[in-house]
Formats: sequence, structure tokens, C-alpha cells
Amino acid sequence: RRRLVLLEELPVSSSTGERASSLMQEQQTLLRRALAAARFPLALILCTDSSTGGVPRQLESILGAAAADSHTVRHVSCNAIADTLLSKAVRAVAAAEAMPLPPELLAHIVRGANGDLRHAINKLQFVLTGTKRGPAG
Repeated sequence: RRRLVLLEELPVSSSTGERASSLMQEQQTLLRRALAAARFPLALILCTDSSTGGVPRQLESILGAAAADSHTVRHVSCNAIADTLLSKAVRAVAAAEAMPLPPELLAHIVRGANGDLRHAINKLQFVLTGTKRGPAG
């Protein structure tokens, strides 16, 4: 059987200070060990926007400069989903869950997702937590 280890939603801190630096170094050490000892490919799922400096910078902050530039690291990127398609998908998820979704909330979710469907659905879940479901449609 083929296997793949999937790591997503890794904490990438922009915080400064001794504690943040120590945690980042510990994360880098653990990931480097995992990469060196892995019997299966590891896939890191990184979501970026213009404020993160892009994937190369994010990989460097997670793995360290040497590991991020390794010949074993491959970068695969996906284009952002158009806002109209993202709106349609988020609206469909809300409808399937019988959750009310006002147009201004939908617009807020789509704007903040930067074309990332996973981010939009996570945000939808977060903002609707505790909201009463509407009648099943």
C-alpha cells in the first residue's frame, strides 16, 4: 500500500521573543528529524497570502534555510479560486448544513479567504458556531 503523511495547519508564528524563537526552533528540529527518518513522503500544506512572503519564505521559517532548499523538497502550487466560485461553494455548504448565511457574511468570508476554499470553509464553521440551524431545505 502507498502511504503519504499529510501535515497541514502548522503553526507559523510571526511573534518575536525568546519563547516564540524557542518554539520555532523546536518545530524545525522535529520536522527535520521527521523528514530524515520518514519511510513515507511528507506533504506540508501551506496557505499563503501576500503578507507571508510566499511559500519559499514560509518553508524557510518552518524547516530552516538548509532543509527548505534541499533537493528533496518540491513546491506545488494551486491557483486561487475565483471569488464567484468560492461564493457559490460556501453558499452550498451553508445550505447543505441548513445554516443561515447573510450576504454580507458571505462576502466577508470570501474576501478573507484569498481564493482558498479550505480557509473559507474553516472560517464559515468558525463564524457559524453556535448559530441555530434553519429549516431543512
